[in-house]
Amino acid sequence: MEIVDPGHEYLLNAIDGGEPQSLTFVKREGENYPGNTGAHPGILTQEALRACLDRALYMNAQASCAETDIIISSLRTAIFAFEVRAARCRETNIMLANLSDIDKHPTCPICGHIQCDFSRHNKPHWSEANPVTRRSYYQDPNMPCGETVLPGTDGECILGKEDGEVHSTTSP
Repeated sequence: MEIVDPGHEYLLNAIDGGEPQSLTFVKREGENYPGNTGAHPGILTQEALRACLDRALYMNAQASCAETDIIISSLRTAIFAFEVRAARCRETNIMLANLSDIDKHPTCPICGHIQCDFSRHNKPHWSEANPVTRRSYYQDPNMPCGETVLPGTDGECILGKEDGEVHSTTSP
C-alpha cells in the first residue's frame, strides 16, 4: 500500500499481475476538519467496509469457517460504530434490532449514512458548538454503559446495549 494523501488517498497493491488500485475517501476543509488542506469527493470509510463485508459474505458462502464468521461480525461492528459516530455528531440515533441488520439499510444519497432523515442535514455538527482540539477515546468503568466513551460528551456511550437492541445511548 502507498499513502498518497494521509487519511484520504491510497494506492493498494494488486496481485496476479494487476495494476495498483486507487482508494479515495472524501476530504473536506474547515474547522471540523483540522489539518486538512484541499477538498475532494470520495467514499466514506463505511462504504469501503461494506465492500469488504460483501467480499467476506461471498467467501463464507464458498467455504464457511469460524474465522470468516469473526471477520463478518467485526466488519458489521465497525460499520455500526462509524454510523453511530456520525449520528451522534448530528444528535440523532441509529436503531437496529440485530447487528446483522446493518447490511439491510440503504445509504442516504446525500451524506452516505444509514437511517438518515433529511432534517439531519440541516442540524449543526456537534463540534461547531463544542470544537474538538484533541480526539482521544478511553475506557471509563464509571460510565453506566461500561463502554468506550468520548471525553466531554456528558456520559454518552459510543456503543451500548439496552433491552436486547444495539444502539447509541446517552446516560440519564
